[in-house]
Amino acid sequence: MPDRKNSKNSEKLPSMRFVIVMITLLIVWLLISSMTYVWIQMETIQTGYKLVRAHKKQEALLEVKKRLEVEWNYQHSPERLMALAKKYGFRPPRQNERIVLGTVD
Repeated sequence: MPDRKNSKNSEKLPSMRFVIVMITLLIVWLLISSMTYVWIQMETIQTGYKLVRAHKKQEALLEVKKRLEVEWNYQHSPERLMALAKKYGFRPPRQNERIVLGTVD
């Protein structure tokens, strides 16, 4: 009779091989999950660094743009253009030097 009880209990309990396979699969799953988590965190950090670099570059480019706008405004200011015209001997055209290209009706 004891043999029958042991055989029934052994049928209900998973075999040792099954337990080892399941534990191994669990460990592999945990390792893969952990590695994936670490990889995602590293990618997040790298993306953050790229974002900071891009923001700094944008700020530098905006500063260059501001300086170029100031320079452009200076180069095209009416006062400066009048001074350059006088320096190089330009004068406003006389009435007979004007050419009318078209008339507005």
